[in-house]
Amino acid sequence: MTKYQRVENVIIGLIMLISGAVMLFFPEDGFYCIAMILAGSLILKGVQSLIYYFTMARFMVGGKAVLFSGVVILDFGIFTMSMVDEPKIYILVYLITFHGFSAVVNLLKGLREKKTHTGAWKVDLSQGSGNLLIILACFLFRQSSGVLVALYCGGLFYSAALRIISALRRNEIVYIQ
Repeated sequence: MTKYQRVENVIIGLIMLISGAVMLFFPEDGFYCIAMILAGSLILKGVQSLIYYFTMARFMVGGKAVLFSGVVILDFGIFTMSMVDEPKIYILVYLITFHGFSAVVNLLKGLREKKTHTGAWKVDLSQGSGNLLIILACFLFRQSSGVLVALYCGGLFYSAALRIISALRRNEIVYIQ
């Protein structure tokens, strides 16, 4: 990771921490802020994928997959932006979908690492279990908007902390002569 990428990750992590804290202090506007953050990040990711396709990926094997995923992500971001007036159900679906996907990936990765005796399988299993608990909390507290905002903010704090820690961690580089 270059120094620019490190600084960029720290700044993004701090912005994530600040926006999570603001949403926790103003939970009545939290759904609107979450919907805007989701829509904006999906639109930016879609545009980034399309730019990557037109500059490099169209010459690569499997480049059309980048084009299709960029168009779908951009379309989903625009759709989310248009539905910002009633964001509660979309935030709930977002939390359940992404945490469900992360739970399955982490649990499968942890079980595979445990079977082959490699990696930190306990960390992956605990992250998968934590994601399953978040899904359960989403179902149990689906009527409470304050709890859903707090769950989203908790995930935002967790992502920001991981981003800052990875940016500040020293990397060991092995040079082959």
